[in-house]
Amino acid sequence: LYILVGSLNQMEPEDQVHLAFMIDKLDLYLLLDSALAGGASDLHLSVNRPPLARREGKILTMAADVIGPGQVEAMIYPLLNERQIEEFETERELDFAFSPTVGTRFCVNLHWQKGFAEATVRSIPGAVKSFKELALPIDVMESLSKQKAGLILIAGTTASGKTTTMASMMEYINQNFSCVIISIEDPIEYSIPSMNAVIKQREIGDDTKSFEEGLRRALHQDPDVVCVSDLPTAEAVLAALEIAEAAQLVIATINDSDTIAALARVVRPFELDRAVGASEQLSSVLHAVLFQTLLPSVSGAYIAATELLLNNSAVAKSIQDNRYKQINALLQTGKPQGMHTLKSSVRDLFKQGLIEEAIANPYLKE
Repeated sequence: LYILVGSLNQMEPEDQVHLAFMIDKLDLYLLLDSALAGGASDLHLSVNRPPLARREGKILTMAADVIGPGQVEAMIYPLLNERQIEEFETERELDFAFSPTVGTRFCVNLHWQKGFAEATVRSIPGAVKSFKELALPIDVMESLSKQKAGLILIAGTTASGKTTTMASMMEYINQNFSCVIISIEDPIEYSIPSMNAVIKQREIGDDTKSFEEGLRRALHQDPDVVCVSDLPTAEAVLAALEIAEAAQLVIATINDSDTIAALARVVRPFELDRAVGASEQLSSVLHAVLFQTLLPSVSGAYIAATELLLNNSAVAKSIQDNRYKQINALLQTGKPQGMHTLKSSVRDLFKQGLIEEAIANPYLKE
């Protein structure tokens, strides 16, 4: 709020009156309380429309006034520090998280649309859910979380629950093992207190400059497990591979449409002369790729369908030779080694009565 007060002192009197009116007209916390009470997962703040909420996949109009120009800034800027405001006004995008109360936390994307600042606010569950609560394959997830070294990729499209799955793995390790977990996130969505493990959650911008810098420094912080919410550059990928080579476990989320595309994305940022070495490193440290997508369940909530690729000599050779399409066949025949396909996961969810036939059919027919 002091940032706004400082800005008010530099404004013309009529602008001060307008801003004060905007702050008073819509109360962000009241909107969030109302959205949560109605079972909404997301709140959309768009100029020239009333606030909108997503509930069970549907967009609903809230009973509130139309948002005018300047109101989104008036609601959101008090949550930001000076660095974040400068970043938003320079980069035109900003992701951050905040906790208005002990039991609530929200992830915010602030962006521009047709010259106006707008925001999407997503509710994050107060407690990290277990593998069982997320309907993830418990044996698979526990086995992955117990690994002492290597690289585990959690892949999926935007809003497929990758961060939630990574947090669930962190919490399982936290509850069951005495170790050091370092996470590098942008932003920190789930705040996880240390239990058996020592957890150090580092947010891009506030705690470390970048993913690359955070990963480069991680080995100096005595980690057993390093979790990272993105690998956006070749330097970040290289640092993650080097940590995995140094006998630490690296768990990274990666945004892509399927298992094979996610593997290819790891090597894609490298120039041709470095891509061969990166492929060799990836083939040697990769432990698994867990791909997931969220499907509407019969209860109205969303449930994860997963695909698991485990590294073996045949998979490693395909990665080295840049023959990713061959990995599909290895995935199809990998059930005896513990692998499973997305199709089989969807079939199991349907047989258990967790999803409707209409939801399952497009995946079963592929």
